Amino acid sequence: MYSVKNEEIEINGKAHRFDYPIRKVAEKDGYYYVLIGVPASIQDRVFNNIYCLDCEADLVWQSQNLDEVSYPPNVDIKPEAYVGMVLKESYIKGVTFFAHTYYIDYATGKTTFAYVGRW
Repeated sequence: MYSVKNEEIEINGKAHRFDYPIRKVAEKDGYYYVLIGVPASIQDRVFNNIYCLDCEADLVWQSQNLDEVSYPPNVDIKPEAYVGMVLKESYIKGVTFFAHTYYIDYATGKTTFAYVGRW
């Protein structure tokens, strides 16, 4: 069981505080996946705003920084913060404001797939 208040999440009586407000929390298999809202003033510098916490509210991982992701040579992409997160069966789907879609590994927080095409 968890509860959220602004920048803090409490899981099983233990708290974890983030630097920015929590936008979404989803639970799967005893882990809590947290999407943090990133202020517009720093969105050009923060590209790893999905986190995984365990049942003790301890940080397991922070998503891979999107400026570390390898893109095809003909793709010129500027990383941006996630604005959406959906838990799928075998990966976390992270989506940015411009609808760039990334698959994130549950175990590591690393990006395993990037779709940066047009709608």
